[in-house]
Amino acid sequence: MESIQLAGAVCRIVAHRAYKKIFNVKDRPPRPVYSLIAVGLGGVGKSTLLALGAGEEIESIEPTRGFGIKAIQREEVVLNVKELGGDPSIRPYWSRYFNEDVDGIVVVVDSSADEARWAEAADMIRDVLAHGDLKELSVLVLANKQDLDGALKCDEVAQKLNLGEVAAGRSYLVEACSKESAESVQAALDKLVPELPEIVYGDGPDAKEDTE
Repeated sequence: MESIQLAGAVCRIVAHRAYKKIFNVKDRPPRPVYSLIAVGLGGVGKSTLLALGAGEEIESIEPTRGFGIKAIQREEVVLNVKELGGDPSIRPYWSRYFNEDVDGIVVVVDSSADEARWAEAADMIRDVLAHGDLKELSVLVLANKQDLDGALKCDEVAQKLNLGEVAAGRSYLVEACSKESAESVQAALDKLVPELPEIVYGDGPDAKEDTE
């Protein structure tokens, strides 16, 4: 009985390989897995935007009280995003997550903020980008709350954050989004992907791939 089952399994494998060869069917290559960090002041909507990016419902979303992680599945890549809570009591611990395993940075800002909050956000992003393990990493700024009155446009957000100076020497993007449009968040993340480091396939120490 076992020999019959084994023979059947072998036949299925041979038939599958023949089918792929005849019809030129290719195995899907492993999707690169990138590690990102998401930072921003408290109340800017990080948790909501990351849930939208992952295609999740947002009705019951609560602010992150510490740290969290979200696996965002895109067509070509997997983005493992570590969200760092924006409360002032949490920010001193952010640097524990700044290391050589980080592939890119997501910054969320409230586009409708007042001047004091813009100044605080500018100081925050300056300190983050100055960290030694994050130098030269690409940055995606999600200009959130574009649905609110007084929301600044992307070029104005870049000026408020002084990105021309603090992000000099690295690639950075500023993309408009809001909780009203999951597509705006997902499209912004897709724009970041080409700016991320190249993934090395195989079994070497630098190799990363989707194991799902």
